[in-house]
Amino acid sequence: MVDKISDLDFSGFCRRKNIFLAETNQIGYTSTGGHSQLNDLYLSDEAGRLSDNQDGTILGEYRIFLQNPETYQGREKPDCMALSFSALWTAHESHRLDPKYHLFKREEQTTIPAGWIRLRLNEVLEQREDLVLPESNPTQFVSVLTIAQTGELRFRAAGKGNNPPEWLGMYFEDSPSTWYRTHFNDVVFSSIDLWKGCVAVVSEEFAGAIVTKEFPIYRITDERIDPQFLSFLLRSRYYQRAFRAITTGHSNRRRTQIVDFERLEIAFPATVAEQRLLIQDLVHTRHVMQLNQQQYKHRFLDFSNLIDHRGDEELPEVEESEEI
Repeated sequence: MVDKISDLDFSGFCRRKNIFLAETNQIGYTSTGGHSQLNDLYLSDEAGRLSDNQDGTILGEYRIFLQNPETYQGREKPDCMALSFSALWTAHESHRLDPKYHLFKREEQTTIPAGWIRLRLNEVLEQREDLVLPESNPTQFVSVLTIAQTGELRFRAAGKGNNPPEWLGMYFEDSPSTWYRTHFNDVVFSSIDLWKGCVAVVSEEFAGAIVTKEFPIYRITDERIDPQFLSFLLRSRYYQRAFRAITTGHSNRRRTQIVDFERLEIAFPATVAEQRLLIQDLVHTRHVMQLNQQQYKHRFLDFSNLIDHRGDEELPEVEESEEI
């Protein structure tokens, strides 16, 4: 028996043996445990048993795969595919087995619009490490940056959670963190929360603010890319899915490795003029929305003043503790 095993062409077996991969978005239950009719996994009949018709489900696709694993073509919605064990094992140096990663890599190879350019992020971006020592100027005010899941930049509030009472240089003396300065049109993201959408391009308002090493900073090196176009591109559904695919870890402490971020490919029109044309409606709509939010805020303050006669006083925002 040992001799027979040693005669096996194991590497050839790995190349031929296809593995079924699938990712589900709906499992028949809501996030609170309630029953839902949405279920990518399988269909049930009126009696609650498995339906004979499983078309459009992962179970149905798996049955098709079993009929001929070597010729199975895969499907979108639900996302399913087959991959040889060898390709699965060697696709990433960490030997990732999670379906979402490999399903995205399949999608990454799809064609792009005619005339567009496809490059890796590390071909159009370069990491910037402008080291800052806030404690060297004890009385100087410092702006600390953070990113919301909407991609909105905001200054981190002092006096909340473990944050110091004021963002003055003196309070950084005992900080275990390393701090870096951002610049106008830099790309910055949260390595812990990128999968939630925390990525942005630095506007003039936030240029010069500082972040910890958990927020990698990149400058755009390719003059063919418009920074505002890139900010919308990285917020699009495709790239939000891409960030989720490359992120590793569990629970709410997932992390995106810099090497995986830099390997992502982006596609963009060849000229800045084309890029700006594509996003002009988005830019206009966002501007109108911001104006409307400001008008609403002022009008609500006027209403509040009728109630308590305290003028335009604003209450401090109550947020979750922010830890540096």
